[in-house]
Amino acid sequence: MIKRRLSVVILLILICTASLSWAESRQKISFWNLFTSGPSHAVVSQLVSRFNAQNPDYYVEQIDVPYAHITNKILPAVAGNVAPDIAVFDRFLVASFAARNAFLPLDEFARRDGIVGEDFFRAPWEECLYDEQLYAVPYDTDVRVLYYNRALFREAGLDPDRPPRTWSEMREYSKALTRRRPDGRLEQIGGVPIWGNTGLYLYCWQKGGRFLSDDGTRVQLDDPRNVEALEWIRDFVRDYGIEELLTLQTGFGADSQNPFITGRIAMIVLDVGALNMIEKYGADLDWGAAPAPYADDGVPATWSGGFSLVLPRSGLHPEGAWQFARFVLTEESQRFMATSSNKLPALRSASRDAFFQSSPFWRLAIDQMRYSHYRPVSPVGAALNSEMGVAVDQVIHGKMAPEEALQTATREAQTVLDRFLDGTRGTPVDWRAVYWIMGGVLVVLLVGRGWYSWRRLQALSVQRSQALAGYLFALPALVGLLIFTVGPIVTTLVYSFARYEIISPATWAGLDNYRRLFGSDRYFLLALWNTLYFTVLSVPVNIAMSLGLALLLNRSVRGRALYRTLFYLPTVVPLVAGSLLWAWLFNGEYGLINIALSYERAPVQTGAGHYGAVECRWRHDYFSGRTAGRAARAARSGLAGRSRPLGLLSPRHPADDFAGDVFYDHYGADRLAAGFCTGLPNDQRRSGKLDALLRPLFVSRGVPKLEYGHGSGYGLGALPCNSGHYGRAVCRCPALGVLRGRREGMKR
Repeated sequence: MIKRRLSVVILLILICTASLSWAESRQKISFWNLFTSGPSHAVVSQLVSRFNAQNPDYYVEQIDVPYAHITNKILPAVAGNVAPDIAVFDRFLVASFAARNAFLPLDEFARRDGIVGEDFFRAPWEECLYDEQLYAVPYDTDVRVLYYNRALFREAGLDPDRPPRTWSEMREYSKALTRRRPDGRLEQIGGVPIWGNTGLYLYCWQKGGRFLSDDGTRVQLDDPRNVEALEWIRDFVRDYGIEELLTLQTGFGADSQNPFITGRIAMIVLDVGALNMIEKYGADLDWGAAPAPYADDGVPATWSGGFSLVLPRSGLHPEGAWQFARFVLTEESQRFMATSSNKLPALRSASRDAFFQSSPFWRLAIDQMRYSHYRPVSPVGAALNSEMGVAVDQVIHGKMAPEEALQTATREAQTVLDRFLDGTRGTPVDWRAVYWIMGGVLVVLLVGRGWYSWRRLQALSVQRSQALAGYLFALPALVGLLIFTVGPIVTTLVYSFARYEIISPATWAGLDNYRRLFGSDRYFLLALWNTLYFTVLSVPVNIAMSLGLALLLNRSVRGRALYRTLFYLPTVVPLVAGSLLWAWLFNGEYGLINIALSYERAPVQTGAGHYGAVECRWRHDYFSGRTAGRAARAARSGLAGRSRPLGLLSPRHPADDFAGDVFYDHYGADRLAAGFCTGLPNDQRRSGKLDALLRPLFVSRGVPKLEYGHGSGYGLGALPCNSGHYGRAVCRCPALGVLRGRREGMKR
């Protein structure tokens, strides 16, 4: 037995050694992968493993680099000849980096291996082209569609099988699907064009708008059709008010707290990647998908984004990198990638897989690729995107008219484009001359300083040797200061008179940068003011406050132990917990600070045989057992504002104690105070699941069925959060629903 086990161990060692030797004999391909987590990361890792198992000549080494790091590091890596052989890259940015000579053109590789655009969906393939050359190959693609909540459609009396098709229908449906709280604030909204994964692009394309001239040298963001699209967005937002929308938005979150998942928004345009979120967090969500509504006088249109594979220019093994890219583009790999991560394949043939053809959702997505556009392929695509975003913000906040905002965006983007187009027309910077001049100035300064120091040493009658030794000891630090501090400062000064793109030679620009800074840069004065504010006001005040707080720590004052505990609490509390706490406190919808600022005590109305109508603003979303009855009596005595959970109405009635007894006996005060009543999501409260939970209890106690806010049932009004919103509820109903039902039953 021992010999057999020893033989197995030796065999395994030999196999591992042989595998390592085989791997080391192959050429290593460095691969930067920007998918660092989730299904996409698992898919990429599996593709790399499959390639390494099949290819005898190349071995791919996967290096996970976050998205922001790849975009920031690729140019310095190319300039320093340490770039990867291949990388996953945002297809939208390919043109910007290709124009700066960062990527290798792939036309020869594609022609050799029969890779043609007709095999791919049009949008992802053409987005990889710049200046009629192929600089990337599409890894995947997506498309934008309208997601809508079928359950909310039914509640609003709309046909869940007939989603909106045009802008006018979108606006009408949104109004029908919008709900407000008793105090007038938005609780649920149908849809807003500024939310979702659309940008201004979608609506401009649906109006037939343009962004660039055919030759790519003139920015056309102020196209009249783009102005009309922005006017429609402005009018849509005005239906609700930007402040109201922003207040509602503060309650939005990610993943499980996404507004579409929680039912806060009924319609939203997102890309097909949102399916991952819905499947993970919205298993009970009754949803549908449809083409994005288009302009009444426009054309159906949507757009696609996604990622690509690029070969950085300074990669050591372009052939091996292309072999891996070619492997990813095979139908089998594309099908595996798409079906395993809920993405659309860029390769048309892979989309014919049964996984896609058997699903109405994926058939819709594939059909929409016929109408799909892609963002402008331009060296300044990022600037176009940024300026469009600024224009939308200016318009929806009422600071500019749509035409004025887009004219400003056009002017700013045109300036960036002109600077790029003129970047190669200046005289290249002769760095040898610059270094000679810098060196000459440095020598003059050193000689002058040395002569001055020598004169001082000659004047010393004593300690001359000590002074000389001091200068000698300080010399290394002085040299380091000159090389590593003064040198970069002077080099930056030189660059301020030039145009420089890291991997392309710097060219002299004269005073153009300074003219733009002081003449047309709209952020310069703001940045200058922020800097002055920080250095003149913020820093001194913070230093003074910090010093004062530190002195208090050592003073013998009353409550010093409590003060020290509070002072060091932020240090011991985890950063994530502290962040979530402050986010909750400052939340514009249900944050404690905003609730305290907006709190208004409502008058209590009483009368013989009248149960009254009191507005109760719950500052604490909990219910504490037997205190219910006492709270009712406190409300009638004018102490409702002091009672914790409730402000109840009407003359003394035995039912006042009923609610407290029922909840306390069945659940216990501790469980209720811990948040039982707010443990169910809003959509579950509205859907009747809460009633189903409480019905046996109330039926056994003889509580009749109630009529309340969103329908009828047992006991929703008895909960401390009648609006279904955690942290703050506004209840405009006679007392508690339980008490109301009990009393009405007794009257009957």
